[in-house]
Amino acid sequence: METTIKILFILLITLFTLGMTRAQTCECVVNESFSPNIAKGGYYPTPIPDAIEGEYYDLDLTIAAPKEGELGDLVIQVNYIDIVSIDGLPEGIEWCKYTDQFSYQKHECIHIYGIPKKAQDYPLVINVRATVLGSIHVDRSDNSLTLRVVTSKKPHAAFEASTTLETINQPIQFYEKTDTSATAWSWVFEEGIPSVSTDPNPIVKWEQPGFYTVSLLAGNSYGKNELYKYNYIRITDDNSVLPVQATMTASQQKAVIMEEIQFFDYCNQDMEWVSQKDSVTTYHFLFCHDELPNISSCLWTFEGGIPSVSTDKNPTVYWNRQGVYDVALQVNGDDELLVHKFITINNVENDIKKFKMFPNPSYSKVTVEALDMKNIAVYSVTGTKLLDEITHTTHHEFYIDNLQSGVYFVIITRKDGKKAVKKLVRL
Repeated sequence: METTIKILFILLITLFTLGMTRAQTCECVVNESFSPNIAKGGYYPTPIPDAIEGEYYDLDLTIAAPKEGELGDLVIQVNYIDIVSIDGLPEGIEWCKYTDQFSYQKHECIHIYGIPKKAQDYPLVINVRATVLGSIHVDRSDNSLTLRVVTSKKPHAAFEASTTLETINQPIQFYEKTDTSATAWSWVFEEGIPSVSTDPNPIVKWEQPGFYTVSLLAGNSYGKNELYKYNYIRITDDNSVLPVQATMTASQQKAVIMEEIQFFDYCNQDMEWVSQKDSVTTYHFLFCHDELPNISSCLWTFEGGIPSVSTDKNPTVYWNRQGVYDVALQVNGDDELLVHKFITINNVENDIKKFKMFPNPSYSKVTVEALDMKNIAVYSVTGTKLLDEITHTTHHEFYIDNLQSGVYFVIITRKDGKKAVKKLVRL
């Protein structure tokens, strides 16, 4: 019995030791087809694939050691290298190595793994100890690799131009700067040559002076993402003269039904807004420039707006239906700017909680209850203001005896300026 216990104990110790050895062994797969510069060595894959914030990351990085190295003024053969440490890894990411000796004669690998906690770019510093002349150790550091941690596998489109101000017929280089691995690019260059491209970094020129919009739709197997830059490219004539430029801004880009928005035929700061359709998120940027336009006439077009067109320089418009609307401006009968999905109109009362209105429908008296009320207004469907009253902070009554049967809009304004709207039916 005692002999049996000793044997079991020895077996347990052996299994535990084997388990510890196996746990401490760093397993990774070498890419045998990797063919680097033998003298300088290298890594595969490069660039390193992006990691996703909060998701497990697993990378086998094949390393080819250099055949040669510098020792003072001499170039000598490297026997092997050892990866001592990797600095700069994201929090939550670790690494391990399969061997201490990486030789140019046989590729080896390291394993990078874990769950990164924060999205950003992480420049890596790989600290190496090279053995040369059989026994001399030389310490080196390599900072050629960056591990990028992104928030989503779906690409976030981004791009830059070599210049945004150029003369006619001069080439401009565009660079895609998408923050994850896009596999397809679809460019549109307003009146450019070419006007479209699927090259990640195309070269484009313009034959006519003007202000031009550029868009990029970047995609991969997880989805698509689009970026519009309005008025991004400025093209001058041979005398470096810019034409008249159509720009715009609004007192606000989000409102509720019947709430007035004022538009201006200039912009004093770059604007950004976001829209989404069919799972494609689109980011819009309207670029303003220092040049002040010499505008003599304006023609505005407001999709779904009241009025739908205007020749005022700074018109006031409202909408009686919820939705997302385009706005266009043409100046001096020539240059035109169309801003897609510029205005968002809501008709829900989520800005003011516990907004109650009763009875509805009603013949006469209507009661409204909401917190921190300041004002109440009633509009017809054509936008005519029929009632405008200062309210009690939580409770207000008004009468609609003098109104004809039909549908009206009641807008509540809170003390902090937030608004909400509800439809009211007059029986």
